[in-house]
Amino acid sequence: MTFTEQEQEKFCSKIIKRRDILNYVVVLCEGNPTFENLYNPQQISKLERIPDANFWKSTIPKWWSRKQPKFIPCGGRSSVLSVYAQLREIHNSDPENSYLNPEKLFALVDLDLQPCPLLDFCDQYSDIEDLYYATYKNYQVCKEAIWDSHILVTGWSHKESYFLEPDLISHLQAESEYTLYWDQDTLIADDIYQQIAKDLPIEHEYLKNGDLKIYFHRAFKRISSCFENPANNPEELSEMWLESFNQYISTSDSAAKRKLIDCLLTIGKAKPYWENKMDKKITITHQYQVSSEQALRDSLILEIGKFYGDRTPYPSESENSNILYHIPHWIYALWECEQQNR
Repeated sequence: MTFTEQEQEKFCSKIIKRRDILNYVVVLCEGNPTFENLYNPQQISKLERIPDANFWKSTIPKWWSRKQPKFIPCGGRSSVLSVYAQLREIHNSDPENSYLNPEKLFALVDLDLQPCPLLDFCDQYSDIEDLYYATYKNYQVCKEAIWDSHILVTGWSHKESYFLEPDLISHLQAESEYTLYWDQDTLIADDIYQQIAKDLPIEHEYLKNGDLKIYFHRAFKRISSCFENPANNPEELSEMWLESFNQYISTSDSAAKRKLIDCLLTIGKAKPYWENKMDKKITITHQYQVSSEQALRDSLILEIGKFYGDRTPYPSESENSNILYHIPHWIYALWECEQQNR
């Protein structure tokens, strides 16, 4: 969704006058802004689809019990950034009539493949690609880049990529009340990764792989460290990835395999697979009867958020822990901002 100029101005005025954001971290995220007032978990069942805001809210760990961030959906990536800039402008022009603290305002957007200029939103980074490289140095999350820009960019292509995290799928299959199926068979994570890789060159209305062809060199630069030789197009990349992946499976090289999956989710589009827009479908069952398939998916998405929240230890415990996932590091960046701007 994209706002008209009048709609966005009205939307921003509505946000900035909300008393419940006073002294809170506010994170503008992608998602349908018509759900902007829904924070009560009991209201989720009334929605046709859970907005992104509720997923991100569910990633907040239990130890952050007071003044949890407010996640506000603002449409697509460009709309999120535009709302972010306008909120700061409105606040700065009339701070006495604003409940917003601009030091606690952040935008959370998908990396995706298309270019996204940032100079209108922050001075330090010209494009979202520059911010991506600053944030994810050697597969480590740099909180300073988040604080400098006040923009959280996903390390993988889309939010839905985090639904296909290898450890998450293993956890859901082994330790949760959910069972996931892939084309009627129990979902094996390796199968869906290989399918995504096979489909990289495929023309499909939902995959939009034309983006990968147009911005291929930009995309391959992100993952070039995974391969000894360069790829020149999606077809070559697909073949190289599958060959390397099968080699790591046969040699049980779990670290190299993990890195290859990370590379795939950095450029591949997981969303069409998660939303069942492809030939093979992901289906879900629960040990108890659930009213509908959509209600089941809605509850699973919150369970996925909880997976990341449970793996975000209290900051004093995190210094010596090897945290593999991106999301906990974002939480720490927001938490430290909250602590410094009380």
